[in-house]
Amino acid sequence: MPITSKDKKKLDRVLGVVLDDEELVITEVSWKGDHYELLTAGREPIKDNKLVDHGRIGDQTGIILKFRQLMDKTGSDSILASINIPPMLMTIKNLESEKELLETFPNWFKWEAEKHSISSTMDYKISWSPLRITTSEGEDLYLLCSAPNSIITERINLLKALDLSPLYVEPDPIIIYNAFIKTYPEPEIGNFLFIDVALPSLTLFATFSGRFVYGGTRLVQADYSELTKGTAPDTLFESLAKEIKDFSQELFSAYGDFPQNAAGIVVAGFYALSGKLKATLQ
Repeated sequence: MPITSKDKKKLDRVLGVVLDDEELVITEVSWKGDHYELLTAGREPIKDNKLVDHGRIGDQTGIILKFRQLMDKTGSDSILASINIPPMLMTIKNLESEKELLETFPNWFKWEAEKHSISSTMDYKISWSPLRITTSEGEDLYLLCSAPNSIITERINLLKALDLSPLYVEPDPIIIYNAFIKTYPEPEIGNFLFIDVALPSLTLFATFSGRFVYGGTRLVQADYSELTKGTAPDTLFESLAKEIKDFSQELFSAYGDFPQNAAGIVVAGFYALSGKLKATLQ
């Protein structure tokens, strides 16, 4: 979309979009000095797998209608936007490597991505980033992400259909992490556990002194569809909390007594506002 002189005043703000099976969330932020300032925010339940099913957009027209209603409600008028990719639709992994290996085999990340992709990496977009963390064996830790080009195109096309100029397409954990380090006071102090409850999947990651460490994503073992009705029994929240606790201990057992000693727990996703879930996780 061409940017007019009238639109140039809006280039200091970005609309962040999170779309999954449960909800559509938009947050409009403006960059002020060394941090983001929240301008507007809104969320709209999906509750219809014809619109979004397992992260895939089934009815773009229906999503656009919900999107425009939400933008009208919040008063958002950004022209730049970024959008998420649910972790269930991509490969995210922590990889350990020596610098000499990368210098000798520059295609190493591509080879690693091929191990976890169901089709050729020619159909995937691959990216990686150093995490600035060294393992106990002296190897550097990297974050590898790969997603099918069809998924990326699907999400970009949604933004374009809304007359928005796409900036980024990023996995949920990276979006949550970036929001945390840009808004939380002194994020480098303490270790934090992050829980993205985007049923039917759970995604966990952590920060150690501000540095990102990916945990993993898995499908939940029980049926939690009753949670969306607002009348779920306490035992269902207890079951979900137990799955989260067991998963976190499985992922981070090598990090001493973390997450028991975490400085804080950050819950994201449709159920982040659930008082019952927060209380059960304590």
